[in-house]
Amino acid sequence: MKLVIISDTHCQQIPVPDGDVLIHCGDHTFQGNKHESHEALLWLERLPHKYKLIIAGNHEVKWESPTFRQFLFKDYKTLTYLHETGIEINNIKFWGSPYQPYFMGWAFNCTRGPVLKAHWAKIPDNTDVLITHGPPYNLGDTNGRDPRFGDEDLLRRVLEVKPTIHCYGHAHHGYGERFFEGIHFINAAILNEDYMIANKPVEVEI
Repeated sequence: MKLVIISDTHCQQIPVPDGDVLIHCGDHTFQGNKHESHEALLWLERLPHKYKLIIAGNHEVKWESPTFRQFLFKDYKTLTYLHETGIEINNIKFWGSPYQPYFMGWAFNCTRGPVLKAHWAKIPDNTDVLITHGPPYNLGDTNGRDPRFGDEDLLRRVLEVKPTIHCYGHAHHGYGERFFEGIHFINAAILNEDYMIANKPVEVEI
């Protein structure tokens, strides 16, 4: 199964290689309003991948409302939105969560410690591909302007679960693939810190 992984496109519609499963790790938009959201999701809807899995990012402010999400996704038949939920495709178990440590008052922010740890505890032990917006600590979690902002509790939980792949974005400067403790960590942020297209989608077989 070929995965194509992207994140942090922020209203940009980039060339995306074909594959079996397209994953977008959040920050589709700048503000997550109705217009931006529909433009971003319509672009994804038109892509040819059989499965398209998406989560929200901190810029999807309006998406924090369950009512808005229900209204938003009713028109898109080929997109699967994961919100602390999972899906199994060809015996591969995917799980997605939009949360991250508090960052500049944006969406899906949580305080570090028990609050975030409770979210990570929901990640099933049998997850094969974990999709979060924020990175784990010290694995592609810098943006060049702020201190390292990956979450240590997320890293601890990932090392407990041991998924084959953990993919994310949020930290534009941290783009790239890393391997640690037998896990393939992927920061798939497409835009750089100046919100210019700088990186390519990550393609990986699982």
